[in-house]
Amino acid sequence: MISLEEWEEKTKLTEVQKQAVHDIQEACLDLPLPSSWYFEKVSAATTPPLIKKTPSTADLLASAKATTDGIDTLQSFFDWFANIESEMDQEDVYRDHLQKVQHYRQACIILLDHLQQTRLALEVLEKDYAFVSEKTSTVQAACESILKDQERLTHIADELSQRLDYFNHLEVVAKLLNAPGENVCLDPEFIPALSKLDECIEYMNQHPQYKDAELYFMRFKQYMTKAMTLIKMYVVSTIKSLGQEISKQNKDASITIGKQTTTCYVRFRVIAPTVKSLTSQIEKRAQDYQSLYDDILYTYAQTRQQLIVPIITRKLHESSDMDLLQLAKNGCAYMMNLCSDELVLFYSLFQPSYDNQLYQYLETLISHFYNFIWPRIHRENDTTVLSELCNIFSMYVMQDKQHYDEYENKRLKFGSLIHRLLSNTQAKLAVKSPNTAQ
Repeated sequence: MISLEEWEEKTKLTEVQKQAVHDIQEACLDLPLPSSWYFEKVSAATTPPLIKKTPSTADLLASAKATTDGIDTLQSFFDWFANIESEMDQEDVYRDHLQKVQHYRQACIILLDHLQQTRLALEVLEKDYAFVSEKTSTVQAACESILKDQERLTHIADELSQRLDYFNHLEVVAKLLNAPGENVCLDPEFIPALSKLDECIEYMNQHPQYKDAELYFMRFKQYMTKAMTLIKMYVVSTIKSLGQEISKQNKDASITIGKQTTTCYVRFRVIAPTVKSLTSQIEKRAQDYQSLYDDILYTYAQTRQQLIVPIITRKLHESSDMDLLQLAKNGCAYMMNLCSDELVLFYSLFQPSYDNQLYQYLETLISHFYNFIWPRIHRENDTTVLSELCNIFSMYVMQDKQHYDEYENKRLKFGSLIHRLLSNTQAKLAVKSPNTAQ
C-alpha cells in the first residue's frame, strides 16, 4: 500500500493546476439555484414534499470541502469519493424527475395558452351571437310589422275590390243586355245578372257620397228597366205567337172539342216554366214595373179568350137541345172544370198574388155561359124550374163559403163567378112567385 506522502509526492500538482482547482472550487461555492427550486420553496409551505430532497452538487461540494479536511489517508479519500459518486448518481434520478416535471409544466403552460385562446374565441363567438341574435330579433320584428301591413293592405284591397265590383258590374250588364237577338232573357246568366243588378242599385242608393254614384245609379236603373222590358217583350211575343199557332190549328172543323181543349193546355204548359221564371223577376220588382206585368197579364187574358171562347161557344151550341135544368147542370159543371183548368194553368205561369186578374179573366169566360143561358132563364115562367135553378146555382155558392179558408189561393171560387146568375135567377123567381122567393 502506498502511503499518503508517496501519493502526494507522485500526484503533486503544479501551481497552475492548483489555481484551476481553486477557481473551480470558488465557482461551485457560488452556483445560483434553479428557478424551479424557488417554485418548490414557495409551494413547500402549502404542499408537502412527495419526494425526499437530496443534496445538490453545491451542497455536496460544500460538504466535500468540509470533509476533505478530515481525509488523512488514501482509503479515506476513496471512501469520500465513492460517497460523492453515490450521492451524485442518486441525484440523477431527481434530475430526470425534474426534467419530466418541467416538461409537464411546459405542456400545462401550452394547454393554458390554448385554453386562453379558446376562451377569447368563445368570447368573440358570444359577442357575434349576441349581435346576430339582436339583428335576428330586429329582422323578425320588421317581418312581423310587414306581415301586419300586408294583412291590412290585403284587407283594404279586398274591400276596394268588393266596392269596385259593383261599379264594374255595369259593363257586364251592358254587354249582356246589348247582345243581339230577341232571346237575351233566356241566357243562363240573365237572371243572376238581375239579382246582381238589384244589389248594385241598392249599393249606389246607400252610398251616394261615392264618386259618380248617382250616375251609376241612373245607369243601373236604366238597364234594369231595359231588362224588365226585354222580359215583357219576350213573354208577350211568346204568348201571342203560341196563341196564333193554336188558333190556326183549331180552325179545322174536323178537330173535336176535346182535342182542341187539350192542345190549348198542353202547348201552354210547355212554356210555363220559362215564362214563370221570367215573370217572377218582374213580380219581385212590381213596385217599379207593375205596368209591365199588367201588360203581360192582359196579353195572356186576351190570347186565352181567343182560344177558349170559340171552344165554349161550340160546346154550348152542342148542348142547346137540352132542357133548361140539364143545361144548367151540365153547363155549370163544364164551366167549373174549365175554370179550374184555367186556374191551374194561370198559376203555372204567374204568381198566386195576382188572382184578381185571374178572376177578371174567368168572369169574362163565364159571361159567355151567362149570355147563352140567361135568355132561356128569362123566358122561363115555371117557378119550380126557377126554384131548381136557384138550388143548382146556390150549391156552388155554398161550396165557396164552406171551404173559404182551406186552400184559399189555389182552389177555384166558382160560386163567386156565377153569383150574378144566381142573383138574377132569384130575382126572376121573386117576380113570378113572391111567396117562394121569401
